[in-house]
Amino acid sequence: MVFIIFIVSFVVSFAGFPIIIPRLKRAGIVGKNMNSESKEEIPEMGGMVIVAGFGAGIVFAIFLRTFFDLFLSVSLTSILAVLSTVLIVVIIGVFDDLISMRQWIKAIMPVFAALPLVALKEGYSMMRIPFVGMIDFGIFYPLVLVPLGITGAANAANML
Repeated sequence: MVFIIFIVSFVVSFAGFPIIIPRLKRAGIVGKNMNSESKEEIPEMGGMVIVAGFGAGIVFAIFLRTFFDLFLSVSLTSILAVLSTVLIVVIIGVFDDLISMRQWIKAIMPVFAALPLVALKEGYSMMRIPFVGMIDFGIFYPLVLVPLGITGAANAANML
């Protein structure tokens, strides 16, 4: 069943690129490709198509859970918290692309995206660290490690 969710996400993303990329170019939402020698202009908000695919997969998973009693081990609250976190990161990215935020603001803003996960205290505070063993991070996990992980992942994706 997870494979079907993957297919839904893939199809939405794959079908969305040919639709959104020309529109972004026409709207002038482009930047120089710093990873190539030609420095050609490429659309800057193409990642929104990937997020649309992710969102479609999440909504489809919720549909399957609600109407067919599949994925009962995952709570809807957790699913929606993850979706909220991703959407907040996307909104930050859109603002950055449209109004050019300062570097330090861009680096710190994803901390706020982690708030839905922090509020639910999602995840497990026990972690196995290689060569050390099991460590219980307790309250440090949701209050520090989750925001740090979300911020690191969002900033790493922004640098791509």
